Amino acid sequence: AKQSEADRKDREMEEEAQRAAAERDAEAAMNGDDGDEADHDTRRLPTRRRMEIVMKNKAEANELFSCGNYRHAAARYAKALTHCAKFYDLSPQEEQEVKDVKLSLYLNMAFSYIKLEKFDNAFASCNDALSIDPKNVKALYRRATV
Repeated sequence: AKQSEADRKDREMEEEAQRAAAERDAEAAMNGDDGDEADHDTRRLPTRRRMEIVMKNKAEANELFSCGNYRHAAARYAKALTHCAKFYDLSPQEEQEVKDVKLSLYLNMAFSYIKLEKFDNAFASCNDALSIDPKNVKALYRRATV
């Protein structure tokens, strides 16, 4: 049973990494980047340090958003999400903390896309948020507005 639980978590982490990579590629295409600046951070950082990186990216994105720089804010939220996919060996409490942060990042990214009038991206971000919390009112509302 422990092995199947570990396998399930490994599959979830791999799926999340693939989703984050797809989002990063979409961001690069949207920003006109050619993909040369791929995320090569494969370090197995301690959970606390990885969370610091995620929160730093989120804070930078929030600052960009508040200045009206929605495109770069969305890219920074996506970068934070790629770091969220790199956690490993999480306790249940840490796993919930990561889910809460990811939910916030998806919601913020959706709002950035709404401001950019990129409604398909906003819809996808809302769906990603709803995959974490299916009854999240903010995600439901934002998805309904696009």
